[in-house]
Amino acid sequence: MIHGYLEYVQDFRLHGWAFDTVDMNRHLTVEITCGDVVLGRTVANVFRKDLCDNMAGDGCHGFVFDFTERLGSDDLHKIAARLVTEAGEVVSLQRLVYTPQEPDFDPAAQSTSLVYPGASSDNSQYPLFILGSTRSGTSAVAQALLATKRFWGHDEGQMLYLLAYLGDSVRFFYDLKARAGAINGLTLISYVPQSFLYSGLRRVFMDLMRTVAPIPQWFVKTLNHLMVQLAPQFLAMWPHAKFIFMKRRALEFIEPRRRKFPDLAFEDHCREWVATMAAWTRVYEKLGGRVLEIDQLYMARCPEVVATAVSTVAGLSADQSAAFLQSLAGDRPERTGSAFATALRLQDLDWDAAVRAVFDSVCGPMMTHFGYSTDESYSVPGGSYIALRSGRHAVYSRPTLVPSLRTAA
Repeated sequence: MIHGYLEYVQDFRLHGWAFDTVDMNRHLTVEITCGDVVLGRTVANVFRKDLCDNMAGDGCHGFVFDFTERLGSDDLHKIAARLVTEAGEVVSLQRLVYTPQEPDFDPAAQSTSLVYPGASSDNSQYPLFILGSTRSGTSAVAQALLATKRFWGHDEGQMLYLLAYLGDSVRFFYDLKARAGAINGLTLISYVPQSFLYSGLRRVFMDLMRTVAPIPQWFVKTLNHLMVQLAPQFLAMWPHAKFIFMKRRALEFIEPRRRKFPDLAFEDHCREWVATMAAWTRVYEKLGGRVLEIDQLYMARCPEVVATAVSTVAGLSADQSAAFLQSLAGDRPERTGSAFATALRLQDLDWDAAVRAVFDSVCGPMMTHFGYSTDESYSVPGGSYIALRSGRHAVYSRPTLVPSLRTAA
């Protein structure tokens, strides 16, 4: 017998759990829908202590699903989760927690507003955030920055996007209290706005980086759509921050990942690429031109141009710029299969008709938005493809051509 619930739905994420009492070692596949639209699938294999304590096997039956973009209040009401068994049976999960409701008591309306007393930003640091999806050339950029000896950093960060999860926890807690009627003007929480806690959380991460980084110039490389979504917050926290976004066409992103992680569903690879690219389109204009957007294939074919652009953004000296270029031109980390500077052709990939249909449905609109083709040309002639963009200046060029610089529209 199958047991499970969709417990919590927020703007960017939902949580729940599901298991089969007949086979507790089995991890169920959960399908997420918004009305009649299937948003994707996830597996209920996340460990939860509450499930373990209540004899739900080893407790690894929780599930989490990240939406590719923030949901509006209308869509939040439509979110549902269901299980699709191997026999084709569809089992809907009961939803325990509904869309957050506005509390009757609004602490922001009180005459005295509680404001966090700590600093809201840190002007002493000069961070560089390397964002993007996996297999987009970010490792090469990180290693090249380390070779300059101007920046402190690690090959992987995996730390700062904890801020997104902590922020969600604050919202979740306030939602629970609002539904319980506890935000009513008679309790302490009634007079503590969520903004106070958000400010405190941001201060923790500002203090963290100032403590662990030995110099003000540091970089963080973490590759997921949550880090991209947090970029405007990072700029508010560190006003001198700059951002490098590494992008890659869906074909070159998905195919090596499909071979490296064969147990993941093909659609999961597609949705990960879309989530990161969609997040970038939402935050780009909010970063005030403090960005450098680089296509991986262009970097592979024109490392000198990319090295010059990065050197300008990162404030590298001539010697540091030379070290960056030497590392960038020589390093090819995390290669799987085809050459680093080779464009794939969809027709050559061993994707059957069903897989191609998933690719077209999930990745097609975003491929069009970024001007990508599905053949060796890599980009659509006369389309919206941008090889390199620095602030509002972009190289509009197919990767095989000599780049020309002109102002972006």
